Amino acid sequence: MKVSVENVDEKAGLYSTRTLRIKVKGKTIKTPYRAITHQELNAKNNIPEDVLLHSDFSVIHRKFTLKEIREKVLGSNKYLSSLIKFLEEYRIRMQHSEFVLPFLQPYESALIADFNKEKYIRLIVRAQIEAGFRHVSIPWLKLPAREFLTIIEKHKNDLGEGYEIIPVIDIKEEPKELEPIFRYVKEVSTTGELNFFGIIHRPVREALASYDLAWEILKEADLCIIMLDVKRYEEDLNDVSNIHLNEFVLGDVTSLETIRIFGRKKKKDSETSTKKTTKRKKPIEEKLRIFDQEELRVPTLREFMRSSNWIDEISRYFDRSKEIREILENYREAQGDKEKIKVLNAISRVHEFLASEREFEASREFILHSETEDYIREKATLLRALRSVKGQGHLGL
Repeated sequence: MKVSVENVDEKAGLYSTRTLRIKVKGKTIKTPYRAITHQELNAKNNIPEDVLLHSDFSVIHRKFTLKEIREKVLGSNKYLSSLIKFLEEYRIRMQHSEFVLPFLQPYESALIADFNKEKYIRLIVRAQIEAGFRHVSIPWLKLPAREFLTIIEKHKNDLGEGYEIIPVIDIKEEPKELEPIFRYVKEVSTTGELNFFGIIHRPVREALASYDLAWEILKEADLCIIMLDVKRYEEDLNDVSNIHLNEFVLGDVTSLETIRIFGRKKKKDSETSTKKTTKRKKPIEEKLRIFDQEELRVPTLREFMRSSNWIDEISRYFDRSKEIREILENYREAQGDKEKIKVLNAISRVHEFLASEREFEASREFILHSETEDYIREKATLLRALRSVKGQGHLGL
């Protein structure tokens, strides 16, 4: 494969973006691009419609708690065996993508504590290889830059030509810690030994200086940046779609956040626990969120419904399926029904992927022809979101 920068388009104080050309197996993929996650792939299994969800980039992003790392990843054959099976199953399900990329990252809270990080990386790398992957990620473990680079170099050399590593960093780290890593991946990318670089997404205002540094060093690098764990929407910025906002900050391929649901711990008996508490349950209109392609927002259903054609807008991505329309028309039936709300959530997620993918195709042409500003000005919410952090540094915001 060959990665090359096609065009860089930036306007100080408003945006920073670029297009890449990725040549692989006789075809060309252009960025910015939206990856599909294993959870989005699962969503389509919960709707009564056979929908094709295709992306040239598929991402399997599994996160681990500190307890899981200490008690399972580092010390359980059974757990590692099930992890390998999990990875292998999704690799097979996603085999129609050109790139199926696994990321096995500890939660941020786990990195504060101490555990054998060298062993963790060794086992995680081995699990990816056993599951049949050729692209192998090296997770971010909050190690000093020099130590992290030593680990990257070792695995790059040890794995040989049949494999390609993907280093991952957290953009929230201080610029002085990240700069050696940015310069290393840029240098190695010139040899073709490194084609992908993973970045854990953070809100711009939490990592402005690091975003700025990454853009300045990597904007002309022939390296595909995978932006991971992007939250679905930014509530503080009028529910703007984060995955589209980030298209004009940093990242060639963006991947939505994957969420694990843990069981709630039972409260201990106490005087207060015996008291009955009543909590207002939100109606579906306030819980369910729908992607608004025109505004690049993810508002609540109540707000989205203000359009008289909201059912048409969603169902057109399902070939105007009668079953999908019927579910949408009778959405109130899902109130208090876990199975029906699961179906509505799945429809919402699948619709968002399909509509968002189409929007990426449109924006890509504007960026390619250095007309990004024209595109942004057509999207009022996006423009306001970008302007809201204007003046906080050169980031292109």
